[in-house]
Amino acid sequence: MIRLARAPLRSIIRELVPFALALWFLLPAASAHAQGVFVDGAFFASSHWESTVTGLTSGTTSSQDFHRTVGGGGVTIGTWLTPRVTIRLETGWPRSLNGTFVNDASVTLPAGTLIYRTTVESTRSLRTVAPLLAFHTGRRHGVQLGYIGGAAFTWQRERLTAGRYLPVGTSAGLVSGPIEQLVTTETRYAIVPVVGLDADIAVGQHVAVVPLLRALAASDGLNLRSGVAARVRW
Repeated sequence: MIRLARAPLRSIIRELVPFALALWFLLPAASAHAQGVFVDGAFFASSHWESTVTGLTSGTTSSQDFHRTVGGGGVTIGTWLTPRVTIRLETGWPRSLNGTFVNDASVTLPAGTLIYRTTVESTRSLRTVAPLLAFHTGRRHGVQLGYIGGAAFTWQRERLTAGRYLPVGTSAGLVSGPIEQLVTTETRYAIVPVVGLDADIAVGQHVAVVPLLRALAASDGLNLRSGVAARVRW
């Protein structure tokens, strides 16, 4: 990762300048190539693995691993630098991840056990824009593989709703009600490495079906995207 996930937006923009300059100079230079430009429209399943440590009441913490999968889509535009090398700008827009985390902290009394509960509901969206470079094999039986690498600019918006519950009674007969609720919204920016694989399957002179795979080393875990794109080239 080039920059910590909580880095200011201004610092992230400075990191993106070299990629923007590269695209500015390389795309016009490649426009004269015989294979020209291609555009992809993709649908994918986005699987996210993360290890989360949640701070909870009574000075306790809980560490858990989470795995979620949601659908998403994106658009890519690229061009050929040589017959075997392409450069592209790829976007990804997976659906939001939703989760609920619960912690119980207990206090034992002569009359029974009091249980203090904290519930955190999380809604998280992860968006990406990635300048990528790809090396392609020769086309065999209508199929051409592409090995892809680069960096993704990510922005992640997270909304947390936390409720703390104070018990009334004992473990033999608890009646709990919320005594505090806190809602926070946070946006994080990062630049993370990306690797991937494409399989361009020609179905016409200018059209292809492209199964794809992308792996992103996100700030809080691993994001894996697998799907298929429709490619138009001219």
